[in-house]
Amino acid sequence: MESKYSEQTLLYWKEIQRLKKTLGYDVDGSVPEQGELLMEIIKRIQLLPNQFFYINYTPKSHIIYVSPEVKENLGYDLEEFDYRRLLDIIHPDDQPIVLAGTNYYYPLGNFRVFKPFEFAVFFNYRVSRKNGIQKRVLRSSSPLLYDDSGKMIYHISVITDITEMQPSNRVHIWHSGLLGHIPTFPIESFYNNSVLSKREMDILFYLYEGLKSDQIADKLYISKHTVDTHRRKMLAKMNVENTGQLIRKSIKLQLIPQAPATSNF
Repeated sequence: MESKYSEQTLLYWKEIQRLKKTLGYDVDGSVPEQGELLMEIIKRIQLLPNQFFYINYTPKSHIIYVSPEVKENLGYDLEEFDYRRLLDIIHPDDQPIVLAGTNYYYPLGNFRVFKPFEFAVFFNYRVSRKNGIQKRVLRSSSPLLYDDSGKMIYHISVITDITEMQPSNRVHIWHSGLLGHIPTFPIESFYNNSVLSKREMDILFYLYEGLKSDQIADKLYISKHTVDTHRRKMLAKMNVENTGQLIRKSIKLQLIPQAPATSNF
C-alpha cells in the first residue's frame, strides 16, 4: 500500500501504521505533540546492518517505536522490545552503571532546547541477545523533540553492535555536542570502588528506602543471613564502616538507582 510516508524510507506501510497507533493510543490516550513531525524524522533515518533504533516518549519512559532491525541484531520481535526489556538485557554488572549514567545525563537533555542530534550521550556496555549470547553495543542517545515549554518529550537511541570491535568488561560513557563544559560522567569512581553486584544494588536500594535486613529479605525472597552477608561485603567494597556511610558514599558516586529509572536516555 502506497502513501506519502513510503517515499525515501526503509519503513514499510505497516510500520507507519503501527507507529501512528502507538502515538494515538498507547502513550497517554491522546496524540502527543509533534507526532507528524516525529514520523517525518523517523522515515529519513538510514541504518547499517548492525544497527537498530528506538524512540522513547520521555515523560513516561515509554518506547513508542523500535525499528524492525532489532530482530536481526538482538533476536526480539517488535512486540517484545519494550522499556522493561531494554533494561533486562543489560549485563547485571553493567546495569547499575548504565542507570547511573542515564540519571546523570538525563537532566542535561533539558538544559536547553537542542535540535535533533545536536547533543548526544554514548553508552558502551554488554547486553544479551534473546538466545543468551552476550553482545557489546554502543548506544547513542540524543534529544529529539521538545514541547512548547522547552521540556524534552522524545529522544532517540541508535544501538550499534560493536562486539567484534571492542572486547571488554567495562562500561564506557561519554557525551559530545554543545555541552563540552559539562564534566564527563565520573565512571572511574565505580571501578575504583569495586562496582556492587546486581543483588547488592537491590539491597542498597532498599537500605536507601530505610528497610531493615529482615524486611529486605522478604522483598528479595532470600534469608536475613544472606542479606547481612551481602551488607558486610558492600561495606568492605566501598571502604566504609556503617550503613549510613555506605548510603552517603553511594549517593555521591551516583550508585543509588532510581526505581523505576527516571528515563531511558
